Amino acid sequence: MKIPSPSRLLRATMGVFSRFPLQAALIVLATIAALLFVEVAYDNRTLSYQLVKFLALTNISFTWLLAADLYAEAASLGAKKRALLSVAIVMLCGILFWVLNPMYYKADLYRIALLSIGGHLLVSIAPFVRDKSVPAFWTFNKTLFLRFITAALYAFILFFGLVIALSAIDKLFSVKLDEKYYQRLFSLIAIGFNSLFFLAGIPSASRITSRQTSGYPRSLKIFTQYVLIPLMSIYLLILLIYELKIMIKWELPDGMVSTLIIGYAFFGVLSLLLVFPIRDTAENTWISLFVRLFYLMMIPLLALLILAIYKRVAAYGITEPRYFLIAIALWLSGITAYFLISKRQDIRLIPISLCLFAFGMVYGPQSASKISLRSQVNRLKALMEEGAGERDGTTQISILQYLISTHGLSSIQSFTDKDLKSIEKTIETKNNNSSSYDVIKHKLDSAYAILHIDPSTASPEAKSYTVFSDEEQVISVTSWDFLIKLDTYQQEVATRLAGDSIRIIPDNRKHSCEIIIASEQHIFDLSELLQEIEADYKSNKLIAKMPNNRHFYYPKKKMQMTMQVKGYEVCLSLNSIYIDHYRSKDDEAADYFINFSANILLREAAAK
Repeated sequence: MKIPSPSRLLRATMGVFSRFPLQAALIVLATIAALLFVEVAYDNRTLSYQLVKFLALTNISFTWLLAADLYAEAASLGAKKRALLSVAIVMLCGILFWVLNPMYYKADLYRIALLSIGGHLLVSIAPFVRDKSVPAFWTFNKTLFLRFITAALYAFILFFGLVIALSAIDKLFSVKLDEKYYQRLFSLIAIGFNSLFFLAGIPSASRITSRQTSGYPRSLKIFTQYVLIPLMSIYLLILLIYELKIMIKWELPDGMVSTLIIGYAFFGVLSLLLVFPIRDTAENTWISLFVRLFYLMMIPLLALLILAIYKRVAAYGITEPRYFLIAIALWLSGITAYFLISKRQDIRLIPISLCLFAFGMVYGPQSASKISLRSQVNRLKALMEEGAGERDGTTQISILQYLISTHGLSSIQSFTDKDLKSIEKTIETKNNNSSSYDVIKHKLDSAYAILHIDPSTASPEAKSYTVFSDEEQVISVTSWDFLIKLDTYQQEVATRLAGDSIRIIPDNRKHSCEIIIASEQHIFDLSELLQEIEADYKSNKLIAKMPNNRHFYYPKKKMQMTMQVKGYEVCLSLNSIYIDHYRSKDDEAADYFINFSANILLREAAAK
């Protein structure tokens, strides 16, 4: 592998900015956003969420604009039409940024994933909307595939080479580089360098046509013959033995089998695409046999996949992941039928059909979110109308947790006359700097109260509850100099005070919180406090925060502990502790996972 010279890299970069100015601008903006995220990740949750969403929408915009430019080049569109197409895409992505909220609604996360997948598939087919040449189509996508791998490899080598250099500076010169330096470096290389390098290798429409008869890379044949096909064979062997087993026992297949079938189909389709140009050559007669055998073996596997999907849907209804499985099964059935029957064998059908499937699942009555929402709401209605008792409490709660986390509080509007959109907006506004987990938990509590569902009827082997300081909204700082906020599910807080670095690291498994000031380390052990809370909980001494709710108050004084660290007096003032048990029926020693939010109060320690 030949490493490009700096002058060549500079020329290639200038060429990228000239040919793809909007995409290059997006790369710069995305890199800046990633660098900003590194700085604010632990300090400003609201801004962090917006930056993550911006990065996701930038990825979508990048692929859509790239597809538009490649289409414009191939179709020889004028500057005016090309500009209008680009403006329309930028405006559409701006609307999506405003509409989508993946932090609070998992359905929007699925939409972003589908839009991104659809965008990448668009890039592969955009230059061939008018040009029907299959060899040129294969050559273009082969070039993109190899360029992607090359860019990733160069970025990997560059990043780890510089990481070693920074580590050496850190150790040899005692510079004590903050870990953010490595995160910034990753952002610059993974987003900036990697993306620009990839763009520089995209061939133009004229080069695609002129190179469509170029030689077949031997490396692709070796990769397919000795890596992909053996993997497929292993999957196929497991699946055929399993299919024989369920035929003998006459039982419905396990849900896990769908993963193996999709894996077999993925590696198979990828293999067929990679060896497509040499399938009919005299020295590669095995490829034609392999192609035919692959699609023939898909027939019994598709039957097995449909049975596995039916088993899950019949028992639990449709959710987005199950909807995607149904869509994949339909797509594979269509592709299998086409390649077994058709004589043309047009491989462009694979990305075109996948692209249509991806975009078709985003919005509309046929979309993944609409059908999944309707299915689960109907299941919940059936349980509510039957007056399901404690036996079905776990099912009701499971459905409600799915609806609130995926579709929001307004998804249960049909169960009440209250304005749930307004309530939901109030919860989000009031907790705009809290974790998405906390916001969803508040919505779920509201849903329990509205539907009069007692969450305590959930699985008795996995009880959970939350205790709050009885003065959770009041922070007294009169005798303290500094306050650092530690939110629920925050993995670490890193900051500086008077030249000293401060790190606060909660450990939810060990029930502790580590405080490091400069090089001095101390640990707040929460075990004794948790034992007291557990004892009060079991003896029903905790004061309920709300009826039909597993939220309780606990004295603030008991939720505070103090120690001295590096010349500072440090107080850990807990605001809330979420306790989640994982106990089997035979296990008397209850292990539990906790999560807590707190305020860290600091002041200079009194001189002795």
